[in-house]
Amino acid sequence: MGLRDVYVFEDRTGRLVFAKSYGSLRGDEDLISGFLSSIQNFLAEVAEDEIKEISGRRFRFLFKRAGDCVVCVVVDGSEGSESSKRLLDSVAKAFLKASRVTGLRRLDQFEKKCDEIAESWGKLVRWSEALDQLDEWG
Repeated sequence: MGLRDVYVFEDRTGRLVFAKSYGSLRGDEDLISGFLSSIQNFLAEVAEDEIKEISGRRFRFLFKRAGDCVVCVVVDGSEGSESSKRLLDSVAKAFLKASRVTGLRRLDQFEKKCDEIAESWGKLVRWSEALDQLDEWG
């Protein structure tokens, strides 16, 4: 599937700015965002570092600072590292562009861009899976 979820939260407060699910995580978006922010702040406080990725068997959470916010994308655990980072960069860039124009009040254009990225990413994943299947057939 590729892109599963997008979360944007304020770096200092953890307040959820934007959330869009493409079908993976269930639960209160504010709670999820708060938890992700807490992990980010814990690492900053204790280790003077910032989190870049949390990997599980099924999902990977990738983080990137974007202005005063943090963008977190959730991708399939099987996604390649480099392609996932490019996906994160695309989403973060789209967020920065949208937030410069409208501030954090209206992120309609950002949501549309996320939808476009998710759709094109899904097509790339399907092509990649088809090519892998052709390789297996030999």
